[in-house]
Amino acid sequence: MSSPLNEQIAELISEIRKAEEERDRHLKRMEGLLLLADISEEFRQKNRFEFIKLDDLTRKVDFLRQKLISLELLMLDNSIKSLQSTTGQVDGSVKSLQSTADQTLRSSVGLERSTKILIFATLLLAVIAVLTMSLDLYRANPVLGGLGILGSFVVIILGFRRLFPILRKNP
Repeated sequence: MSSPLNEQIAELISEIRKAEEERDRHLKRMEGLLLLADISEEFRQKNRFEFIKLDDLTRKVDFLRQKLISLELLMLDNSIKSLQSTTGQVDGSVKSLQSTADQTLRSSVGLERSTKILIFATLLLAVIAVLTMSLDLYRANPVLGGLGILGSFVVIILGFRRLFPILRKNP
């Protein structure tokens, strides 16, 4: 079972540091032996194994760095895929939330319509009560009772004029 990318990257960084330290130690030793000084080709040929080892160590560091870059690119790719997945989930949640908001708005509009109808019905009952009292009052005082009856009819007619547009609207 392979370790997660973060652990692999951490291990590789540690390996690169060790390889760089080994290369730097070898380089310092070569400088101490004056192998890097401007010397003859013959001297270089005698100590060619030291130069080969330095090249090998440099190649090893380069190889490890390339491997690190590959792992980091893989990790970046995985992060992008994860982000795309999360974005898709957020998009789905937003759509669901929009649907819920639309349903709530429709319910709210229906509730508002029902409330207006109930208020009108309550006012209508109040006007009918005034009309009934006005009919009783008409026997005792015809002018006052007549005004009450006429006013009740006017209020009922105006109320129905306002109610009909509400009833025509679809919830």
